[in-house]
Amino acid sequence: MQVYAAGSEDMDTLTFKAPILFRHLTFSEAKKQPISEINLQVALEGLDMSMSQVSSKVISFYLFAFAHRLIVLVCRAMHTPRV
Repeated sequence: MQVYAAGSEDMDTLTFKAPILFRHLTFSEAKKQPISEINLQVALEGLDMSMSQVSSKVISFYLFAFAHRLIVLVCRAMHTPRV
C-alpha cells in the first residue's frame, strides 16, 4: 500500500516514512492556524541525516523520556523529591 501523506500533530510520525506530514488539520477556524506541510525528503536533506539516523534519535529520545517518567513515578511512590 502506498501512502501519500499523514496528518498528525506529532513530528515523530515522519519516522513511519510518510512522504508528507500535514499538521494543524484539526485546529478550529477561530485559531486561524495555517495547515503545515512537511516534506520528509526536504527535512532529511536539511538535517543532513539519513532516515535510519533520525529513527535512532527518536528511539533514544523516547527511551530517555520513558526512563525519566519511570523515575518520577518511583519517587512519587516513595514520597521522595524528584531527580
